[in-house]
Amino acid sequence: MTFYFKLQFLRLKRLLAESGLPPAIGMILLVIGFVVGSMYLFYKVDFASWAYLAIALFAVAQAGNKSRTDQLLLLFPRKMYWNIRIRENLFIALPFALFLVAQVHYLTAAGLLALALSLAIVPFPNLLRFTFPTPFKWIPFELPAGFRKSWWIFAVAVFLLVKGIQVNNFGLSLAALVLSQLAMMSFYALPEMIYYVWIYARRPGPFLFHKIRLAWLGLSLITVPLGLVVIFSFPEQLAVSAAILILGYLFVATMILAKYSAFPREMSVPQALLFGLSVWFPPMLLIMLPVFYQQAVRQLNAILP
Repeated sequence: MTFYFKLQFLRLKRLLAESGLPPAIGMILLVIGFVVGSMYLFYKVDFASWAYLAIALFAVAQAGNKSRTDQLLLLFPRKMYWNIRIRENLFIALPFALFLVAQVHYLTAAGLLALALSLAIVPFPNLLRFTFPTPFKWIPFELPAGFRKSWWIFAVAVFLLVKGIQVNNFGLSLAALVLSQLAMMSFYALPEMIYYVWIYARRPGPFLFHKIRLAWLGLSLITVPLGLVVIFSFPEQLAVSAAILILGYLFVATMILAKYSAFPREMSVPQALLFGLSVWFPPMLLIMLPVFYQQAVRQLNAILP
């Protein structure tokens, strides 16, 4: 089991090295990014602990996806498997819990650790075993596959929205909209197999616009209803709500371009940091959108006819 965690640490160091960053500097930047992002969320959003808890559970759930846990069961005896899963979940949840403690949200921190432990024993997606219907069955794979893996995040978003309306808290309702946008962005974070790009009879430019158009259509099906509820519930905040809705479309487009700017590899750490900086400071999108687009076209020229 010790070997397994050493191997994961070596993989992280190799990923940072391949991205062009010394591993030590890369890890320091990751820690700084986590702390700054957490502080920004608590500074900007009322009832941020709820949104923070949802983000933490999303991160924990990613370690418990079925394909990954099935592979671990093949590699390790069941007792060792449970030990690995418990330690992984607690390791992922611990930074979030420590920050919650620093913000004096002791009960939320304790609840997060308890939920992380529970999800190691019974992965959340396995609690309800049925084929979950999606509104995206006629759209290519990213949206239906992502929705089935992350449907519970949208359930949390609806809960936050309702709670925000009940307590007349615009920030909490807006957090629900942002959470759903982040979930949609995550559907496009990892590259697909080259074959799923090669089969398109399109040049790189039209291919990218086609992917963005479909992503925007899927985003509209989820976030526009939420956004309209926020607007009708808090009409005095119309400008802010509309701005967040529009930014969601720009962020999803940037995520797609950033993914294909490194295709068929995953985004490097510098690319991911630039994307994260664009999300944190949206005016940077004016620079990063054309930069990622040019890089994506260059990468796809070798694959698409």
